Amino acid sequence: MDYVYDILLNYSELNSYYEYYEWKKDDHFINVRKAPILRVNTSVISDFINYKIIVDKGFVKEFDKKCLLYKKDLNFISNVVILSNCEKSIGVSFNKNGQLIYISSMLLDEENEINKIVKDMKIHNIRYIKKGICDRQYFRLDNYKRKRMISEIKKIYLNKNYEKLKYFYYVLFDTESDDIELVYKKLLNISNEKLYNFF
Repeated sequence: MDYVYDILLNYSELNSYYEYYEWKKDDHFINVRKAPILRVNTSVISDFINYKIIVDKGFVKEFDKKCLLYKKDLNFISNVVILSNCEKSIGVSFNKNGQLIYISSMLLDEENEINKIVKDMKIHNIRYIKKGICDRQYFRLDNYKRKRMISEIKKIYLNKNYEKLKYFYYVLFDTESDDIELVYKKLLNISNEKLYNFF
């Protein structure tokens, strides 16, 4: 088994993936002293970033407790595996059922080093299933703003301030509707740009 040493991963949020340039100072970083490294196909990297993944339990057992962390502040993480396709590298962790719970991009210099290391390695086949798509079409700040705006729309709906929702709908869609369920659903699914401009 091949290993990589002294890398930094961002495990701030469950099942959230941010590129290194979106990291924040107050994120929860883990300093990995040693972690197994695997070369995989490009489709694996893409799937792990864009879908909710469950890997074969045998894979989890094979890599359980094979990593070493500098800090024991994340005691529930017993596995960190680095996956690379020679162009992109990610750090992943799974629960005991094989569910992907943490995924991290890497610092540019560390990623470049790993991409070089795996070039001489054989491609490792990972058995996994995709259980749903992850909404990663927006940047981190955009997602944060979108969540706040959606939360505001939900709050207005729960407070039964339907006239306000209908007003939002009219301004954003340039049409009127008395069907409050239609109005609510359309407002929840509107694009970020329209919401930003409005709010």
